[in-house]
Amino acid sequence: MMNTHDIQKIQIILQADERLLLHILLSSDGVIQRLGSGRLDNKEYQLMSDNVGGVFFEDLLKSLPAGFWESEGRYSDPNFRGQRLGLSISVIENGHEHSFQIVYGSESSGPPDDIVAFVVRAKDLTEEWYQGLKK
Repeated sequence: MMNTHDIQKIQIILQADERLLLHILLSSDGVIQRLGSGRLDNKEYQLMSDNVGGVFFEDLLKSLPAGFWESEGRYSDPNFRGQRLGLSISVIENGHEHSFQIVYGSESSGPPDDIVAFVVRAKDLTEEWYQGLKK
């Protein structure tokens, strides 16, 4: 397991085929970026970016699933149903990227619950900030 104090960035990308549904980047130096709603009918394609200090980053870091380091790799649902979705979570630690990637269907069981909770937490943490910048 890596030392969380050495983590510099967390990036989450959710795509439907080639369409970007959600992009969130949080870094330890306070940089925040977000694009999209994460919904299949996403129509938000403008990347919002700012430096807000490390508060969002630290909060999200606490939500990183305990087994993330062990689940690192690429996965594909062999029985996916519905629209093809791809979720990628990357953690940059001391310049080295650790990533979890999964391809699944919109009508399939999808990623593990702790991964889903992590993505939802990132979206919730950045929602008020994101909505404020869109105005």
